[in-house]
Amino acid sequence: MELTVVCKMVPSEEHARLLGETAKPFAEACAYSAKEAIRLSIKNKLKLQYAIYGDVRKKFKLSANLAIQAIRRASAALKNKRAKPAKLFRPTSISYDARTFDYREEDEQVSLTTIGRRIRVPLILGKFQQDQLRGKKPTSATVVRKNKTWFIHIVVDEEPPGKKGGPPLGIDLGIRNIATMSTGKQISGMKTRAIKDRYAKVRASLQSKGTRGAHRVLKRLSGKERRFISWTNHNVSKSIIREARENGRGIIRFENLKGIRERTRSWNKHKNRMTAGWSFGELQKFTEYKAERDGLEVEFVNPAWTSETHFECGLRGVRSPAKHWLYCPTCDRVVDADQNAALNIEAGGVEPGVIPGDRNAARIADQIVEFFSHSCQAKAAGL
Repeated sequence: MELTVVCKMVPSEEHARLLGETAKPFAEACAYSAKEAIRLSIKNKLKLQYAIYGDVRKKFKLSANLAIQAIRRASAALKNKRAKPAKLFRPTSISYDARTFDYREEDEQVSLTTIGRRIRVPLILGKFQQDQLRGKKPTSATVVRKNKTWFIHIVVDEEPPGKKGGPPLGIDLGIRNIATMSTGKQISGMKTRAIKDRYAKVRASLQSKGTRGAHRVLKRLSGKERRFISWTNHNVSKSIIREARENGRGIIRFENLKGIRERTRSWNKHKNRMTAGWSFGELQKFTEYKAERDGLEVEFVNPAWTSETHFECGLRGVRSPAKHWLYCPTCDRVVDADQNAALNIEAGGVEPGVIPGDRNAARIADQIVEFFSHSCQAKAAGL
């Protein structure tokens, strides 16, 4: 199992200049390699290396291994159907392998090959980075420049822990509540929803202007919103792993939500926009790799009827119009719909062919939900 450890570099002015002078021809070599690969109709990295290696060395004055890394990066970019190679290769990163990079644990420095010469750059390491790099001999890394700061992404091999075993933890994902766990814990999505709404209004205003300055601001806001969503998903995935660990769970179960956007498309533009921006896939991916590091398994179940089937009796109930509650006419009970879904997911989903409940029970569900609302208001008022 591979783990990427991000470390901040502290290069001197001379070292920063050398890194910048190496990043530029490296990006140009990547762009040239991609162009030649398209012209020659070659995507395989070894065949492409055999065809253009000499030209890359001669044109861009890169060391042998840096030239190979540039060719391999171009090959990988061309295999990504959604990527646009012309926009990928910017002079902001350099790929390194075992011959061009070395990590020195004793003095917390990295040795890197540049166009000018070999340099040694000190790192700023926190406890997490020190623990992950202790005793390791990493063989690859990527140097990245963000504004005027240099970072190095060091890849280390980590032995995955043995499977811990234990009962499953059901996770219901949504927009109103980002994650509802079968243990009862909920993570609200209202703050995320409000921020997305605010960005949507700003985007609409800027798009109506259509000026070059407006497009620049749109691009900047898009990156800012994307980073906020990724940060949120990382924190939610950490909470899911922590909940599983604290409750002795060995399996994390999600719904298989592939194709959910097409299935839930409606006339409501606001709802469609919220569903389109729902990053459930990223959250599941973040949880998967964190679970692997902790020896937990991740499973996916059929999402059909998990929110509309009562977890106790197994019969269909009726969702309230606001979709916050589920009324089961068989048990004559009202339960939280998301919590109910999480318990069904924990059990492995809903068996096909369950007997539906009384669909005319919606009126009763509304009355019961209204009663619950009035009771909560009365308690809050101290009546």
